[in-house]
Amino acid sequence: MSYLFDPDKNFFDLSGRVLAFGKVYFCTPDGTANINTLKTIYTTDAKNVTASNPQTLTATGRFAQEVHGTGLYDIVIKTSALATVRTLYSVPASYASDALSVTFTPSSGAAETDLQTFLRAIYQRTAAEIAASVTPTNYYYPYGDIRRYGGVADGATPNQTALATALLAVGADGTVYIPQAASAYHFTATVQISQQRQRIVGEGIGATTLTFTPTAADTLFEIGDGSTQTFQCEIAEMTIKSADTTYAKVAIDIRDTSMCKISRVSIFGTTAVDGTLTWTGSTSTGIRCRGREMASFEEVYIAADRPIWISQNPNRAAASNIDIDHFNFIRCYFIAASNPVVTIDTGVNLTNVNFLEQAWVKGTNGLYWVDTTTTITGANLTLKDVRWEQGTDSTGYGVRIEHAQNVYGVKLDNFYTGVGTRGFKFRKIIGLTLDDTKYAGTGVALDVDNTVQQMQFRNAYWETTSTATVTGQKLLWGLAKPLSGSPLPGNALYAVDTTDGDILFERALKGDSQSVANNGVVALGTAAFIGTVYVHASGGEIGVYECKGGFNTTREVRDADGVFTTSAGSASSINIYWSGANSRYELENKRGSTLTINILRLGVTI
Repeated sequence: MSYLFDPDKNFFDLSGRVLAFGKVYFCTPDGTANINTLKTIYTTDAKNVTASNPQTLTATGRFAQEVHGTGLYDIVIKTSALATVRTLYSVPASYASDALSVTFTPSSGAAETDLQTFLRAIYQRTAAEIAASVTPTNYYYPYGDIRRYGGVADGATPNQTALATALLAVGADGTVYIPQAASAYHFTATVQISQQRQRIVGEGIGATTLTFTPTAADTLFEIGDGSTQTFQCEIAEMTIKSADTTYAKVAIDIRDTSMCKISRVSIFGTTAVDGTLTWTGSTSTGIRCRGREMASFEEVYIAADRPIWISQNPNRAAASNIDIDHFNFIRCYFIAASNPVVTIDTGVNLTNVNFLEQAWVKGTNGLYWVDTTTTITGANLTLKDVRWEQGTDSTGYGVRIEHAQNVYGVKLDNFYTGVGTRGFKFRKIIGLTLDDTKYAGTGVALDVDNTVQQMQFRNAYWETTSTATVTGQKLLWGLAKPLSGSPLPGNALYAVDTTDGDILFERALKGDSQSVANNGVVALGTAAFIGTVYVHASGGEIGVYECKGGFNTTREVRDADGVFTTSAGSASSINIYWSGANSRYELENKRGSTLTINILRLGVTI
């Protein structure tokens, strides 16, 4: 006997529950599954008694009698409310029963009417769930799946209780999965990740989507138990967004954690701010970092009022304890609205923080850290391969750091900024390095004073129409400016201009060494050269002179033995002067014999 469907098999909805009083339509097999074009079915194998079409299932999800057919059918299964459960095309009559129903024999031997009961034998309540006093609400899904604990992806049902229950169920070292869905998992309140090494993982940006609509200022995810340090937690592979524009929201708040990881997460809103869908409302924040160490943020996209906010660790025992140490932001794209892209609060103790391969867009500043309260020094802040563009405040800086104590080791490497904004402002930095850094604007390219020590540039670019405010600094060494009119050299070394004028060189400086015959002349530089010339001759002569560029004059700085002059042709002397005939600065040997002369030039050519 060949059934199209037999009455001993059950139908279930997409949640694994019996499809009570559902409808099954048997349609003409034209590839459209048109329920208005039905094909005849029968109640007997002889196919001499027609059956009603569609068929209405019983309360247990079964046919009330046998159903037979011929040839092919398009088949549509609907709930009692006529919502489509499943559609198949060109199904042979002899295959339909296997294609659309589930048969099982329960171990008890009793008749099962609900797949939920059957699946308890497959996805049983685990020892961890029993220990945590968690009873799953839907056994259709495996251990750790948010849907097992009541999670629903319909864009409206609050899921914070389901996710909190899932975290409780998996416990320390456990992972909660939030699978891909056509709609979003909605949240209205905070979910706390408080046990060690817990992970919340979706199926990818755009595949797993969480929406957050708080009823007051609130946080979606808080990593940390609130009082002690939490280790090795993770959030990954999801989109977080909000339609709210009223309340101050934080998408992810990291609080006193070690080795925390946020990877492949996208945070934004549904409201456009300056053309970008933005997580907005009362200075809403993408990620807030409040301690402690060894965190990584990889391939994170944030469009928010304030994308990154770095604050004090609320659990630090003293003002000298760690707030942020060994944090790495890698391959991130941050868009700010009316705030800096990265905000560091006053009072933050920062060491070993890296921003690598970053795209920063809009906002009032790139990185902003104006500190007035820190009681200890900071160390090692690196920004490498960063571009800040489309800044919205003409007085804002790509990087602005003003520290209450000192920060040791601030390095910018391949940092681009400046169109429509200012460049860089620093105070109380020891060891400032700008490598391959470009300021492309027309405002203040660099603003430093004498609180910045050991500043150097390597292959820096300063737009010709820009300006620089460099006070209390001496240029120890510099190459030609990258473009005529640039405010600063591209390669340079500066030191603080102390009142006594002493500059310490830890290693010997060596310039040109050449043999100069009596009455011989050596060229020192053109009218474009401004700087200092140090001369040491083999006869023991030592002199220091200034060449004053286009003023075409030289000035003696030091001649302890009285053997140097500033006049060409002076007998028995080494003469350093401007030669109008040759249009250059020259050194002339009139000492009466050949001398080996070492010449060191320190200055710039303009």
